[in-house]
Amino acid sequence: MRCGLNFVKGDDRTKPSTAVKKALSVILYAMGKGFFNILGKLFGHSRSLMYRWIVEAMDRTAEPAIEGKTKEMVLDEMWHFVGSKKNKKWILKTLGRSTRRTLAWVVGNRDAATFQQLYNKVKHLTQCIFYTNNWDAFARV
Repeated sequence: MRCGLNFVKGDDRTKPSTAVKKALSVILYAMGKGFFNILGKLFGHSRSLMYRWIVEAMDRTAEPAIEGKTKEMVLDEMWHFVGSKKNKKWILKTLGRSTRRTLAWVVGNRDAATFQQLYNKVKHLTQCIFYTNNWDAFARV
């Protein structure tokens, strides 16, 4: 029986307009200029789709190399509800203090184990000053 639709299993083609929306949403999110809900409203999609686009881009993006010349870094965290109010995800990140560019990040819970994952990415910077908001997990490392 034929359904009248044509597709290829595993077809990853994307409409040009969707590709532009994906790229722009990733750029805005990476710059800290948009959250999933705002991006969803801007592009006319759900916030969960925005989350999937960002995660998809993260999975394809290599970890940035953190140069040894970084002298000051801000440790920060933010959270998003994904799908429901019960599914809160934390993003812990480091920002270059002078550039405000994200240097490293991890996604997980707001706990010492997740922070340790982030710290492992930057602990080679022995001549770097780290600025925090005095969250307990920051002090444990």
